[in-house]
Amino acid sequence: MLDAITRKGVDKIIAITDSMFVTGDEDLAEFKIGGKTGCVSEDKNYLYVKEKPKALFGSNLSMDKAFENLLNWFSKDIEGIWNRIHSAKELNEAVILASKLCSGNAAALLGINNETGTIEIGKKADLLIGNITKKENYKFELNEVVLRGKMPNLTRKAAN
Repeated sequence: MLDAITRKGVDKIIAITDSMFVTGDEDLAEFKIGGKTGCVSEDKNYLYVKEKPKALFGSNLSMDKAFENLLNWFSKDIEGIWNRIHSAKELNEAVILASKLCSGNAAALLGINNETGTIEIGKKADLLIGNITKKENYKFELNEVVLRGKMPNLTRKAAN
């Protein structure tokens, strides 16, 4: 990922997920779509085709986890394939870069970056508020969702 970001430039990459309706549902183990039965992996990280357990059906990657992954990648020295080394960034710079990939760049692509996508005076307050902690890796825990300046009563599952 860091090689691609370095080659393309941080302004030309958007973080996405291919998570599906099963993301965040701790009780769901199997589901059916288009005549195919899918299963949730034991570790809850990915989905596979029941009849072909090595066939990937999708992921359970939520955007908060994508942000967390980017935060950890940006804040560590990591060897690359095309780039010999990606030097670790300070936490504040890693947060800015991860936020750009998860929010700002998508808003720019959609042409709505004049109203959302970054924290600026006059823009809609669409924010995720959470805690960043570190043991071995950084962990992002989502606490609140702010949509257009309001804090709707969303459950954790609905925020995914």
